Amino acid sequence: MALLNGGRGSTSALKSVDRTNFVATAGQTVFTLTQGYSVGDVDVFLNGVKLVDSDDYYAINGSTVVLTSAAIAGDYLQVVSYN
Repeated sequence: MALLNGGRGSTSALKSVDRTNFVATAGQTVFTLTQGYSVGDVDVFLNGVKLVDSDDYYAINGSTVVLTSAAIAGDYLQVVSYN
Protein backbone atom coordinates (compact mmCIF):
# COMPACT_ATOMS: atom_id res chain seq x y z
CA MET A 1 0.00 0.00 0.00
CA ALA A 2 1.37 3.39 -0.96
CA LEU A 3 1.54 6.10 1.65
CA LEU A 4 -0.29 9.32 0.93
CA ASN A 5 1.18 12.78 1.47
CA GLY A 6 4.72 11.47 1.74
CA GLY A 7 3.85 9.28 4.73
CA ARG A 8 2.41 12.17 6.76
CA GLY A 9 -1.17 10.87 6.70
CA SER A 10 -4.15 11.63 4.56
CA THR A 11 -6.94 14.16 4.64
CA SER A 12 -9.40 11.79 2.92
CA ALA A 13 -10.69 8.41 4.02
CA LEU A 14 -9.64 5.29 2.16
CA LYS A 15 -12.46 3.17 0.76
CA SER A 16 -12.67 -0.56 0.22
CA VAL A 17 -13.92 -1.97 -3.07
CA ASP A 18 -16.40 -4.85 -3.05
CA ARG A 19 -17.45 -6.71 -6.20
CA THR A 20 -20.64 -8.75 -6.19
CA ASN A 21 -21.45 -10.94 -9.18
CA PHE A 22 -24.81 -12.31 -10.24
CA VAL A 23 -26.05 -14.56 -13.04
CA ALA A 24 -29.56 -13.39 -13.86
CA THR A 25 -32.67 -15.46 -14.29
CA ALA A 26 -35.15 -14.68 -17.07
CA GLY A 27 -36.94 -11.41 -16.35
CA GLN A 28 -34.96 -10.62 -13.19
CA THR A 29 -34.83 -6.94 -12.24
CA VAL A 30 -33.93 -6.97 -8.52
CA PHE A 31 -30.49 -7.99 -7.25
CA THR A 32 -29.79 -8.03 -3.50
CA LEU A 33 -26.32 -7.41 -2.08
CA THR A 34 -25.80 -9.20 1.22
CA GLN A 35 -23.00 -6.82 2.29
CA GLY A 36 -24.96 -3.72 1.23
CA TYR A 37 -23.49 -0.56 -0.27
CA SER A 38 -23.25 3.18 0.28
CA VAL A 39 -25.87 4.97 -1.82
CA GLY A 40 -24.16 6.89 -4.61
CA ASP A 41 -20.98 4.82 -4.39
CA VAL A 42 -21.70 1.97 -6.82
CA ASP A 43 -20.96 1.10 -10.41
CA VAL A 44 -23.13 -1.50 -12.15
CA PHE A 45 -22.11 -3.55 -15.19
CA LEU A 46 -24.31 -5.83 -17.30
CA ASN A 47 -22.36 -8.28 -19.46
CA GLY A 48 -19.32 -6.02 -19.09
CA VAL A 49 -21.07 -2.79 -20.11
CA LYS A 50 -21.28 -0.04 -17.51
CA LEU A 51 -24.87 0.97 -16.83
CA VAL A 52 -26.09 4.53 -16.23
CA ASP A 53 -27.55 5.32 -12.81
CA SER A 54 -31.25 6.30 -12.99
CA ASP A 55 -31.44 5.42 -16.71
CA ASP A 56 -30.49 1.73 -16.56
CA TYR A 57 -30.77 0.96 -12.84
CA TYR A 58 -31.62 2.34 -9.43
CA ALA A 59 -29.48 1.81 -6.33
CA ILE A 60 -31.18 3.91 -3.68
CA ASN A 61 -31.66 1.83 -0.54
CA GLY A 62 -28.22 0.41 0.30
CA SER A 63 -29.15 -3.21 -0.30
CA THR A 64 -30.70 -3.76 -3.74
CA VAL A 65 -29.98 -2.79 -7.32
CA VAL A 66 -33.05 -2.62 -9.57
CA LEU A 67 -32.70 -2.74 -13.34
CA THR A 68 -35.10 -0.59 -15.37
CA SER A 69 -35.26 -3.33 -18.04
CA ALA A 70 -35.44 -7.01 -17.18
CA ALA A 71 -32.35 -9.15 -17.60
CA ILE A 72 -32.20 -12.18 -19.86
CA ALA A 73 -31.43 -15.60 -18.37
CA GLY A 74 -27.66 -15.96 -18.13
CA ASP A 75 -26.88 -12.23 -18.17
CA TYR A 76 -23.92 -11.39 -15.98
CA LEU A 77 -24.39 -8.47 -13.56
CA GLN A 78 -21.56 -7.07 -11.49
CA VAL A 79 -22.00 -4.45 -8.78
CA VAL A 80 -18.86 -2.64 -7.65
CA SER A 81 -19.36 -0.80 -4.36
CA TYR A 82 -16.99 1.61 -2.69
CA ASN A 83 -17.38 1.46 1.10
